[in-house]
Amino acid sequence: MPAAGSQRRQRLEFIDLLRAMAIIIVVATHMRDPFPPSGLIKSEPFGLLFRHINLIFIFVSGFLFQYLLGRFSYGSYLRTKLRNVGLPYLVMSLPALAIYLAGLKEPAPHVSAAAEYGALAQLGAMLATGSHLAPFWFIPMMAIFYLAAPVLARMDRVPVFYWLILPLLAVSMVVGRSAADDNPFQNFLFYLPVYLIGMVMSHFAGRLTAVPVLGWLAMMLCIFLPFWGPAAGAPFHDNFLFVTKIAFCIGLTGMLALHVRQTPRWLRYVGDISFGIFFVHYYAIALVSQLVERQFFGGRLAGITLYLLSTAVVFGLSVLAVAVIRRLSGTHSRQIVGA
Repeated sequence: MPAAGSQRRQRLEFIDLLRAMAIIIVVATHMRDPFPPSGLIKSEPFGLLFRHINLIFIFVSGFLFQYLLGRFSYGSYLRTKLRNVGLPYLVMSLPALAIYLAGLKEPAPHVSAAAEYGALAQLGAMLATGSHLAPFWFIPMMAIFYLAAPVLARMDRVPVFYWLILPLLAVSMVVGRSAADDNPFQNFLFYLPVYLIGMVMSHFAGRLTAVPVLGWLAMMLCIFLPFWGPAAGAPFHDNFLFVTKIAFCIGLTGMLALHVRQTPRWLRYVGDISFGIFFVHYYAIALVSQLVERQFFGGRLAGITLYLLSTAVVFGLSVLAVAVIRRLSGTHSRQIVGA
């Protein structure tokens, strides 16, 4: 049996890889947005692979929260989150907010309603829901997790509370994710069991990742069951997809913990700056989409080849943007871009 220190280093290796894979999947998911609804990329079978896949980031967040609980202090924790999540959220929101305030883009209905009370109310509505940029709904929802940290920490100290995951999964399937991602509290309820499952995987990592069959079985469930005929036609198919993506997270974590001994340097770097990539990647998607519409490929995005190419370009631009910001801002980069 390896020493405790080596086990901890090994865990850090697969956590880095997990974060890197999570952000690559998130970029690939969002790169589908500019493609036409009639094409392959937006087709239902292709969409099954991506449906609910963003929960991998919530899963990783829960895993890392439990992993770092040994030095948890609520006041320090909130200050750190305000500095390293809240500030970059505000900074990276500025271009999107400016576009809406300048009238260059039509805001969501709840933002339009708030605008009747002035520009500050409009800004507040956008920041409170993250509706000014597609991926940013994630931050207001995560703020609720941050505020609930003492309750979550208490659950980990008394692990029997983890059995609440079962009824909470039922709650998730009833409430669902908010249709326009404009309700952080609904999204919090929807993703709460995913966050807790991430915590469980960290708490019991030595037991759960020691069973090779678990990883392979969960991966198979994720890949094949969503396409199974009876499941695809079932009334609760979306809940079925939700469960298979949770299985994907469990399987992926187990497989990485078992087989990863050393993460390639470039993937370790991607994992390290993954939050920065999250903040900038949708701006890169908008840039690439505009360039394509004006100059290339007949003025529209279409086809699997262009999808893979544009995803690679967006990911490369995002990494480059984060690297440049880190270089220019030095020790303050985490407060600007989250990395």
